[in-house]
Amino acid sequence: MPVQSKKSSLAARLGDKARKAFEECKDKPPEFDSNAGLPAGIEGGVAKLVECKFTQIAAGKANAGKDMFYAAGVVVSPDEVNGVSLVGLRTQISEPLYDTPTRSRKTVEDHLEWVMNEMKKLGLDMSEFSPDDLEDMAATLKEQQPHFRFRTWSGSKQEIEQRGGKFFVGTKGPYATEAALKVANPFAGREPMVNHTWNGSCEWIEEDDTSAAVEDATEEVAAPTKRAGKAAAATPESEESGDVDPATLAEQADGGDQEAAEELSKLALAAGVDEESISGAENWAAVVEMMADDGKEPPVEDDPFKPEKGEVYKYKAPGKKKAVDCEVTAVFETREAVNLKNLTDSTVYKAIPWAKLEQ
Repeated sequence: MPVQSKKSSLAARLGDKARKAFEECKDKPPEFDSNAGLPAGIEGGVAKLVECKFTQIAAGKANAGKDMFYAAGVVVSPDEVNGVSLVGLRTQISEPLYDTPTRSRKTVEDHLEWVMNEMKKLGLDMSEFSPDDLEDMAATLKEQQPHFRFRTWSGSKQEIEQRGGKFFVGTKGPYATEAALKVANPFAGREPMVNHTWNGSCEWIEEDDTSAAVEDATEEVAAPTKRAGKAAAATPESEESGDVDPATLAEQADGGDQEAAEELSKLALAAGVDEESISGAENWAAVVEMMADDGKEPPVEDDPFKPEKGEVYKYKAPGKKKAVDCEVTAVFETREAVNLKNLTDSTVYKAIPWAKLEQ
């Protein structure tokens, strides 16, 4: 919404401290409770990838400025678990990209190997990439937005114990101070966090929203009315004979009228529609469409799109405002993807889906 310019009586009452706090805070990114969100105990969940990136830890936090990996998906299934609504919440994973001697994965190499495995699980073919392409690999996955399986779980709380002036957590210790213990075991003493495990890409067909489904259903019933005359030519009917046109029968049959369904079935068979097609139709309105279309030549499909090396297409890279001319430098048919070279600044884009190309 547009910013309305007016003097704030609240700011005047709060004074200079409020102005200082406002100026310091207004450009900071929002902070969220990292423990809030999905509950533990989700098995076989499905999410759609919405974020995948390499970034740096924000200023003011531990290890500020160091590199890390972050990815997130929006839950599409299940709708709820234990009464908690899940759709639209995020499942997320992250990994440091610096040495962590106290963790199970201790080195940069260990962490990067884990990240690359997660990206492979999401369906990324790395055969055409190099170490210089790490950011492009993440951007490619974000563009492709694959669906994937995930689960959530939580471990037991790591209790802190003090014995003989020393601090212990489980079998780990002794530590001279509690602060030293928490440096080595940052989650000690905290309630167990919900862990997210991603189990690889999967096929998922997203359903249309309810309003769209209602509109589509209305069109399916109404459309055959204009074409009912073509079906009538195969089965003579008139008002004098007491017959009803197929579109009306379809509306009655879809409303549960069995007699109308039987009558329309007879008309469809007479019009050349086979029994298997009738029984497999989504609804009776679809049967009327089959009657109207019977005997037509099937539409001739256009040649499938396939870019060739050396051709030029427009492509809008992530974060850019407009598409630019790019030359195809490699074509991968099995993945339906290409490598591109920006003709303006020679930037290389790898593994770009054909669907992202603009002619």
